[in-house]
Amino acid sequence: TYVSGIKCYLCVEMLRIFPISWGTSMGSDIMNQKLIIFFIVVLQLGCSTTTHVRPLAEMTIMAHRGVYQTYPREHLKPDTCTAEIIYPPTHDLLENTILSMAKAFELNADMIELDIHSTTDGKIVVFHDWTLECRTNGSGVVQEQTFDFLRSLDIGYGYTADKHATHPFRCEKSSPEYPSCMNKNRMPTLKEIFQAFPVHKFVINMKSRSQLTLDTLVSELKSLSSSLNYNLRNLSFYCNDAAINDKIRKLLPEVDVPKLRIAEVNSCINAYFKSGVFPVNCGKAYLGMSIEDFRNLTVQMAKQLINDVHGIGSKFIILRVDSVGDAKYLENFDVDLFWTDRIDIVGPLVKFERVAADLEAYDLKIESLKTDFSRISAEPKNKEWIKQKLAHMVEVDQFMRKFSSISIDHKYTSKEDRRFWKNFDPR
Repeated sequence: TYVSGIKCYLCVEMLRIFPISWGTSMGSDIMNQKLIIFFIVVLQLGCSTTTHVRPLAEMTIMAHRGVYQTYPREHLKPDTCTAEIIYPPTHDLLENTILSMAKAFELNADMIELDIHSTTDGKIVVFHDWTLECRTNGSGVVQEQTFDFLRSLDIGYGYTADKHATHPFRCEKSSPEYPSCMNKNRMPTLKEIFQAFPVHKFVINMKSRSQLTLDTLVSELKSLSSSLNYNLRNLSFYCNDAAINDKIRKLLPEVDVPKLRIAEVNSCINAYFKSGVFPVNCGKAYLGMSIEDFRNLTVQMAKQLINDVHGIGSKFIILRVDSVGDAKYLENFDVDLFWTDRIDIVGPLVKFERVAADLEAYDLKIESLKTDFSRISAEPKNKEWIKQKLAHMVEVDQFMRKFSSISIDHKYTSKEDRRFWKNFDPR
């Protein structure tokens, strides 16, 4: 214990000797040479950490915009039209649509991040871009349009993988498939999303800082909570405006609003790598980094970081986990949540060992009960036999009732819970 303490002390001292600049945005900057020196030292010293790891089934997986058409992320600018640079399509799903979200949940997403805007006539629509020109056949700022106008647009209109030689998702008016295509390519409302997924979890990203959008959203969420009985505790909210986040906390206390914005998260991580400890304001928050920066840490240092994050009551998240290798790498650690743009790649990697073990135990118990009763010869006119039959039925009933709460007893994640009921219902 003494030697381990000395090693940890030296780890912290090395942080002080070699102060580190982490960067200004999560996962956007290359770590400097001092950081590399520090990691080599930590690798040699082996500062002690907890060894708890978490399988993918027990991590919260957030699918960014559902299943959608992805694109190269290098050299992106704020005004880059990403619909014009998509990879050759391998599916026909578009971001922020009901079909894309249904597929993401099917692929083991626990929650989906979606983007919202208000309309001039008091509706909340789900759409990513600030303006319409990139993806649709319309133009203008989204929040300056009426609902009917937005619903008339084709949100797949602008997509191309070959510099506009073809448009694989555009609805052609001359085609007999035009009506069905437009039904699929209409901009959905938040109400339609909640109607389609009444018990699922979402992260609402509000890009606008307007009071009108805030007021419309609050009114809509209160209405949907009442009319659809949607549980607002299933929602998280994020806006890169501290004042709006504070208002949501006050007006909708059931909604989870992260304590820190991205810049503040970066400050917490930066302070940790400079001093070896987190500032007080970093506690009970969401802290994390990109998968690129995380993989640049030594395993020992990564575990120490996560252990220290949990030590201040915070949760550790990883951004942009989009490959098989990155997802499997996370299973070496106690990561709470990760964000992915490729739920179609990482979602199928989830293995439900706990659910499978619980269902196997259930099947064995039921088979045992059946076997026990089969040993009692059938005598329908015998009162003792009838009592035994009824007692057996009660035992089976009580066991099944108790077992149906196992998802709570074992603290299943939402995807484990869905997998459990999908397989337990037929039983």
